[in-house]
Parts: sequence; C-alpha cells; structure tokens
Amino acid sequence: MLGYIRNYLFILGALLLVASCGLKEGSTSVNSMVQAGEQPTPSKDIEYTDILDAKQLSISRSLGFGSANPQFLKTYTDPETLAAFTAALKTAERMEGQLDIRVSDYDFILEPADGGQSRKGHLWLDSSSGSGLYMNVSDTGTGYKLTEASARRLAEILGRITYTPAQAEENGDVVITSTGMRNVKVWSEFYQKVSSGEKAKVQVTRYTTEGEPIFDNLEFNGSDLLFQHDSTWDSFGASEKYAEFCKRVEKKEAEDRAVYELGGCTASFRLEINQGG
Repeated sequence: MLGYIRNYLFILGALLLVASCGLKEGSTSVNSMVQAGEQPTPSKDIEYTDILDAKQLSISRSLGFGSANPQFLKTYTDPETLAAFTAALKTAERMEGQLDIRVSDYDFILEPADGGQSRKGHLWLDSSSGSGLYMNVSDTGTGYKLTEASARRLAEILGRITYTPAQAEENGDVVITSTGMRNVKVWSEFYQKVSSGEKAKVQVTRYTTEGEPIFDNLEFNGSDLLFQHDSTWDSFGASEKYAEFCKRVEKKEAEDRAVYELGGCTASFRLEINQGG
C-alpha cells in the first residue's frame, strides 16, 4: 500500500505541477519538472561510466517509480541505438537535491554485453526544448541531466516507436480494435482475481480508427485499485494522462453483453464483452 501511495503522490504532484505551468502533461519541459526552489547543480559524480558496451535495450511506458514496466514497446539490439543510449547515460550529470517530478515518459532496461547486472531506469525527454534526464529505479530521488545533443537524439529514436495490435496481443494486453477484442481471457482472469481479493494487474489497449493506441492500466493490490489512463499516443484526440484510485470493478449484464466499469471513483472506464467471449 505504501508503494501505491508513493506512486500516487508522485502522480498527483506531477498533475499539480503541470497545471501550474499551464501546460499539458507530456509537453512539460524537463527543466520545469524540478520543483521550484530546488534547482539542482551539476556534479562530476556520473553514473553508468562502467558501461563499455551493451547488447540490448528495452523500452516501455512508465507506470510509476521504483520499477521498470516489463511490457516493452520496443527492444533494440542495433549498434547505433545502443551506442547513442549508452553515450547519453555516460555523459549525463548528476543533479544535486531531491527531485519532485511527474512520472517519466519511458522506462528502460539496458543489458551489458559482458553479461553483468542490467541497468534499469526512468527516462524523461522533451524534444521541443532539447531537455532530458534519467533516474535509476533504485534511487528515484536523484536525477541525471542529459546533454542537449543526447536528449534530442534519444527523442528522435524513441519518437519512431509504434505499438501495433499484434505486439499488444503478444504482450498480453487486452486489445480492442474496430474488428473486435483480443485476449478476452486475460481480462476474465483479471476480473476473477480482483473479485476474490487477489493481487492482479492488466493493460487494456484500445486502438483508434487511425490505428493509434490508448492505454488503460489497472492494478489491484488486494484492497485498492489504481487506474491509469494514457491517451498521449493519440495524435488526433485529447492527449492526457491521469491516475485515480478506485475500490472495485463492477460487472453488469446488458442483453447479450457483460459490461465492466469501475466503482468508488470517478474514472471513466467501460469495457463491453459479448457473452461467451
């Protein structure tokens, strides 16, 4: 529960910070993410200087602090991308002071070529300002500022990522497209666990008519249900992220369909499944 509260406070603080800046979340410059009055100064204590080579880089959407989301958007093994990413980490400068910022844009897992311990972190990028920073998942109070060149390069590389229905299905998402629903069983298992008080989580990915994903993530800790909505990948609709705690998943029968909604909160979530799958 403490982890849930901590993540929620980060999310809530992020929304308040973005609102105070008059900007949408996702368009906030990294420079403005640092809490007022705590402008950090560069340090020579640079992390990841021990990385000589990397064999694999996995990127995912970030859902909170302290761990890397294992549902990858893309995995890179090409030398050019690996070199750009490791160079960005090596040349980043430590920012002094505790940071109070929104949930990151991406999580990353970097696998060293020597087979050593993988590096896991959170990554923020703002292509418009050329700003960027990262944190280790094991120390979410300390940030490392990327050089402008590195931030722009990574934003360019990661900006080309797409997330197809086939990939979402393979990742175990509940996938909703104009042609129907995939992985219905995944949702059924999630609902059954929540109904019996077991910990469970699921990602529901809906695709617009243009083929762009909108993400709904639900995670139940045995008593509370954290709902996170992310439509920032939809370039034709409202681009927003928000999170809310709910109490339960409610199931209603409607003719030949089962309708699922969230109770004990104001979150807008609705899932309809034809009876029998």
